[in-house]
Amino acid sequence: MNPPPDSEDWLDEVQGRRLPPEATGRLRRELASRPRERQRLEEELALNRALDSLPCPDVSSNFLAQVEAQIVRSEAGRKRGRSGLWHWLGAVRWARPIAAVMVAVVAIGGWWQFRVHERSALAGNLAAVSRVAGMPGVDSLQDFEAVQLLRTAALPGDVELLAALDSDPTATTP
Repeated sequence: MNPPPDSEDWLDEVQGRRLPPEATGRLRRELASRPRERQRLEEELALNRALDSLPCPDVSSNFLAQVEAQIVRSEAGRKRGRSGLWHWLGAVRWARPIAAVMVAVVAIGGWWQFRVHERSALAGNLAAVSRVAGMPGVDSLQDFEAVQLLRTAALPGDVELLAALDSDPTATTP
């Protein structure tokens, strides 16, 4: 069974493993028509041979215990190295209740300020509604021109002209 040209399933077989000679030969035959993949196969096989030739590292018998001890020491150092405001608040026992009271005071003050603002906005809206309620309705605006004529102030020349017209019966109005 030949793998498709773009498949690299063969790479999973080769990486980090010792392959038996028959499996290596089969892979070389399958990749003979694909020089780039064949080159990659040879590189992986050479890397595996180089890693196999290295001596196994010596690991002490208590390696796991040393790793666990180092983890415990680093966590303890991290807890001791904690700094800043929260560390200070943790060290001073009376600071936490005071901080909680301060947060509560700020929250209540904010709520109170919100209520005052809400009430002042309501008062402003009521004032605007009362001003609109005092205005004449739509029915009185139907005769707007007649109402405007009633409000017109007479000019001094108009009064004299009306007096002259009333006294001279021969004058004709245009």
